[in-house]
Amino acid sequence: MSASGIKDYYAMLGVSKTATHDEIKKAYRKLARKCHPDLNPGSKECEAKSREINEAYDVLGDEKKRKEYDNSRTNPFGSGFEHFSNGTFSGGRPYNDARGFGERKYAANFDFGGFGDVFSELFRSNVSSEAQKSKKGNDVAAALTLTLDEAYTGVTRSMSIRREVPCGGCGGSGAKGARVCHICNGAGVVSSSSTMKVKIPPGVTTGSKVRLKGKGDMGVGIAGDVVIEINVQPHPIFKRKNDDLYIDLPVTFIEAALGAKIEVPSLESTSVMSLPEGTQSGRIFKLKGKGMPTPKGTGYGDLYVEVSVAVPTQLTQGQRELINGLNGIYKENVREALENLTRGRHSGKEG
Repeated sequence: MSASGIKDYYAMLGVSKTATHDEIKKAYRKLARKCHPDLNPGSKECEAKSREINEAYDVLGDEKKRKEYDNSRTNPFGSGFEHFSNGTFSGGRPYNDARGFGERKYAANFDFGGFGDVFSELFRSNVSSEAQKSKKGNDVAAALTLTLDEAYTGVTRSMSIRREVPCGGCGGSGAKGARVCHICNGAGVVSSSSTMKVKIPPGVTTGSKVRLKGKGDMGVGIAGDVVIEINVQPHPIFKRKNDDLYIDLPVTFIEAALGAKIEVPSLESTSVMSLPEGTQSGRIFKLKGKGMPTPKGTGYGDLYVEVSVAVPTQLTQGQRELINGLNGIYKENVREALENLTRGRHSGKEG
């Protein structure tokens, strides 16, 4: 107990005053196992220690109570906690045993003299208000990897999710009668795997999050959520940018020169694109509405098709002669502009 007469809950759990919630929780569980009555049958000292660490964790394990407690240590007369002679705190605020799944407990009543009626009314009002409050459980993070095709259509998957649920042995109270529950070691919750069906909407991308409300860790009255982060694998043909798709489409020299109707693959089906006569390699065409569905279901992105002219290889002698005969179709030097630019730079240096 500190000099001010206030119990040192940090010392009870063996943690520093700057300990994180996880560090406090870990220390509590370690002590709960150490003081387990099955390991220390008939030990009054362990029973007392068990009550002590439960009391400490009830305050330090709750963010609001911990803040009020810390304030009371520096200013015991101006905090929300009222300090009584036994070193505990009240002020009408209820506290939960273990993780808060068990019976609500309240500080004993005290005689306030002539102001008893006023204080008792305020006390009852505060208790009633606090008792109705719920504490949401923690969210549980999970990850799911999809193909681009699955991201396009949407998919329903079964996932095994591990979360904390009330202990079945003690109903979440952390104790069986006067003894610590041997199943959860007084923690009130246990880790359990549940199989859940997850519906992924069309249009998700890497980094998208799907939330399953109320499927996470149990809390006081309200469970947390399961938050699933999506990862979409790269596609061997299509590249994605937001809701648009990009594809490199090879065409023959004849198709590019004379024009043609070209089949273009998409994630939904095959589209037919008109390739105009004299199409140059690197030209990009847009097929509207052939991209990814938008996440909000308001439409689709576009598909951008970049044409590349495929040059034949391993020609026979006859094919070479045939191609050489086509040289006459070029009415001008295709590199004339490039050569003129280079020639101009060289002459500038010579001058």
